[in-house]
Amino acid sequence: ALTPDALASGEAVLEPLVTGGVFVDPNLLLDEIYADIILPRSGMISGLQSGNRGAPGALPVLIGIDFGTGTTQMIYTGEPSRQIRDIVGLGDGSILALESPTPQEAARIVRIDRDNGSFDTVWTAADPGLQVTSLSLVRRDADKAFVTTTDDTTSPGSLRGEIISANASGVATDICVGPGFYVLDQLGTNEDGALTGDLDITGNVRILGAGASETIIDANFIDRVFHILPGGTLVLQDLTVIRGETESNVDSGANILSEGNLAAIRVNIVNGSSAASGGGIASIGDARLSMTRSFVRNNFGAFNGGLFVTDQSEADIDRCSFIGNASDFNSSGASFRQQSAAEIVNSSFLLNVVGRRGTVSVDSTGTVSFDYVSIVNNLANDSGLAPDAVAGLFISPGIDVSMGSSVIANNLTDGVAIDVGSPVNGASIELRGYCFFGSETLPTVDLLGDLTGTTINGGTLEFDPLYEPFPTLAALAPAAGSPLIDSANPSASPPSDMLDRQRPQNIGPPGPAIADIGAIELQPEPCPADVT
Repeated sequence: ALTPDALASGEAVLEPLVTGGVFVDPNLLLDEIYADIILPRSGMISGLQSGNRGAPGALPVLIGIDFGTGTTQMIYTGEPSRQIRDIVGLGDGSILALESPTPQEAARIVRIDRDNGSFDTVWTAADPGLQVTSLSLVRRDADKAFVTTTDDTTSPGSLRGEIISANASGVATDICVGPGFYVLDQLGTNEDGALTGDLDITGNVRILGAGASETIIDANFIDRVFHILPGGTLVLQDLTVIRGETESNVDSGANILSEGNLAAIRVNIVNGSSAASGGGIASIGDARLSMTRSFVRNNFGAFNGGLFVTDQSEADIDRCSFIGNASDFNSSGASFRQQSAAEIVNSSFLLNVVGRRGTVSVDSTGTVSFDYVSIVNNLANDSGLAPDAVAGLFISPGIDVSMGSSVIANNLTDGVAIDVGSPVNGASIELRGYCFFGSETLPTVDLLGDLTGTTINGGTLEFDPLYEPFPTLAALAPAAGSPLIDSANPSASPPSDMLDRQRPQNIGPPGPAIADIGAIELQPEPCPADVT
């Protein structure tokens, strides 16, 4: 990152995203680092494990890594005497790796399945002595299309027409959409060619708006807004998706249903209504979801409200806000089920309303982690106070989540503070320290791991509203004197808070700056213009 001082002086300064060591392995000789294009905090590293370079028995390895937390997963182990010279990630989640020759075999390129490490050889050098040092994907730049009308037709120049063309083109396509309301009115559901109803994505499409308050794509409750089919990739940037609807109790994803790859960057997902799950977004199957600096607001799902992630889906949620979503039953803000995995960082859940089972519900055997997350001021309206009537974080029995530098407080079930709970014994939170729980967790949830700096039964917290822009509520900031201030992990914090404001700030006594617990960093009062 370039600091303001560096920009002024012309000197580039490399700053780590997280202070402290991200990954340390004394037995690995590092060769390559690759950043994932779909999950921005994830990537891969390659090198030689357990041996000196060129020594017998040294194994080439490919390791998946979360650059935020430093957690790793072995993806692929190659043959002795080979070396991974270069790696390239593909849009479908697989990986191309270039391997050096051995004395007996020529250089080769293998295609690796990221999920299970299986591979097949896609190219072998004809000359066994050929030394190949790098691998590149040669493709033309993305085609660029421009939407010239707000009318919903299948003709070129309309949003629907350009999506149909992009799906058929076989190449990555950028579709530029200017200010305006783009209201869908081609009636007809359960059609997957984008001809009627929702906008189906089967190709590689990026839709670029003019700003979330300027470019509005409105389904007008005739169907959902977008449906990404398996193998499809959709990137949404700087726009609003609104008023999608699914009427069947088996059709999830009112505003967006993703069975492929979805990235949302500075996107508002608003006023979706599903008779099933995911009034905002449903990510199902083997889908991959990345959300950055986006808002999921005022969506309804009968079973799960704002975000529904299930099956083997993976989600990376960074600097996002879930506000005012509602559900009759399972979760109002976000639900993670089956074998799905999620990393939630610098994000907040507030003013959501659920029947029971939490604003955030975790019923997944995959890894679900929370860092610098605020789950505050939410309601559950179950008047019977059933065992699963939890307003904050609900964890199913036998499920473990991980958490650091996060706050769960002010969540009320029929007027009773129930911030974290599970209906029976067996749920747990693996803490990484520096968390704040307003009420005692129900005895069915075990707090494990590092409890350093963690407060339990800390009581009600005071917050101040933050607007973006006024009068739209964006977040709640800790009020002056809050126990959240300067109380997060002193050795590791993101460089900014949910609203892209600098963290850490030193609000307390002079000394090293320490971040605040939760998604929002309290900012110092600005200096007066005239100090004379």
